[in-house]
Amino acid sequence: MSRQRATIAGAGLAVVVVVVLAVVLLGGASAPADRADALVPADARVYVHLSTDPDRDQDARVLELLQRFPAVTALRRRAESAVGAFDFKRDVRSWLGKEAAIAATERGTLLVLAVEKESTAQGVLTRVAGARPAGRHAGVVVRRFGPTAAAFTGGFLVIGPEALVKQSIDLEQGRGRSLSKDETYARAAELRPDDRSIDAWTDGSGAAFVLPLRLAEVVGGWPVSASVIPNDRGLRLSVRRFGGASPGADFDPKLIDSVPNAALAYVGVRSPRTLGSLLPDAGGDAAAGLKKGLAPLLEVLDGGSALSITPATPEPVVTLAARTSDPAAAREALAGLQGIIAGLLTGSEDLTGQVPTFEELDLGDGLDGFRLRLAGGGELVYVVTGRTVIVSNSSDGVRRAARPSESLRDTEDFGAAVDGVPGTAQALAFLDASKLLALGDEAGLDASPTYRAVRNDLRKVRALGAVVRRRGNDTTVELNFLIP
Repeated sequence: MSRQRATIAGAGLAVVVVVVLAVVLLGGASAPADRADALVPADARVYVHLSTDPDRDQDARVLELLQRFPAVTALRRRAESAVGAFDFKRDVRSWLGKEAAIAATERGTLLVLAVEKESTAQGVLTRVAGARPAGRHAGVVVRRFGPTAAAFTGGFLVIGPEALVKQSIDLEQGRGRSLSKDETYARAAELRPDDRSIDAWTDGSGAAFVLPLRLAEVVGGWPVSASVIPNDRGLRLSVRRFGGASPGADFDPKLIDSVPNAALAYVGVRSPRTLGSLLPDAGGDAAAGLKKGLAPLLEVLDGGSALSITPATPEPVVTLAARTSDPAAAREALAGLQGIIAGLLTGSEDLTGQVPTFEELDLGDGLDGFRLRLAGGGELVYVVTGRTVIVSNSSDGVRRAARPSESLRDTEDFGAAVDGVPGTAQALAFLDASKLLALGDEAGLDASPTYRAVRNDLRKVRALGAVVRRRGNDTTVELNFLIP
């Protein structure tokens, strides 16, 4: 018994991970039970809530979907191995109620589990804690094992640092301020869809702990709420950022019609400047010169843009189409960029001693543009047609964008993943995971450890669609994962 206590005490984070996976994987259209937030302090940085009701169809669907992903299975096995002889089907599912939650605070992590059978849970807790003496707080027994404490209060078992456990007891008895009383959190809770199975919340400061740096920067310190909703096509992730939305990012994503139906990836935003902010920073004189040269062009590309990648041989076709408020200024800015781009992509001169330059190109059907021939047979082509600027690494890419026939919008997967192109958005995106993996395999990316790490999980997702919209001062994101 002492060895088991020591193992659990030394793997607090692993316990949390396993319990989360256990309650999800061992889990009606009614809203899930949601009372755990009343036992969580208002200063929680991150809060995750799971519905563990075995009678809810949504929870069973989440179970069925998550079990398909190798990463979830591997994570659960590693965590169970870290904890030791603890059997979660026996020691948790046997008494667990209809909800479970985890809260991260500056003082530690708190686990809140609804209790359906307290006598069974008491027996498990006594076995884990062993004969170590228990204390009392406000009339409630507080058991200790290692650095962790646990107590039954208000129909829940709370586990975590002793100070947090005692605070949960106080909150249940009406002393102090809980997360459920936070004004922004309460508003987020009211907006959650009833058919959800998992919820998450951060006050904004917690984003840096759970998100990659670039995504944490997008959150920008604003509170964020997210819900996972299963459906017959896969999973939907509904996210809302409270505050910080700017009407200046709104655009009409009509350039989706310029994207070929065979595209494996598409991103639509108001200005290409937004896409640049997501890329790694580049340094050096050449990068500084390009940035300065691009400024006049980006200034007039403000009516919506569409970046797409389409499979082709010998290399994929990458095309950017962007609406301009001033076609003449766009042409002038592009002409000024020709020398800078030619120098960056081809060097100062070719084998004949000539400096490579853009040449005029007749693309047919009334399209006149410019082309820069690259070493190895590649090319960079651009055209300004009407109020649209099109840039591509292929003449065919320019033609398809300028004179579209069958668009990505018309495909079944895009329709299911995006679920309708809105009249106004702040971003629109689509990714065909199956085509992307095929392209990655052809390009030899299996030599990359990162690619190998995500490849098997990506195979479980057919496509992904995202719609970002402004709702007053808030920003909403709807992500649809098509899981066949």
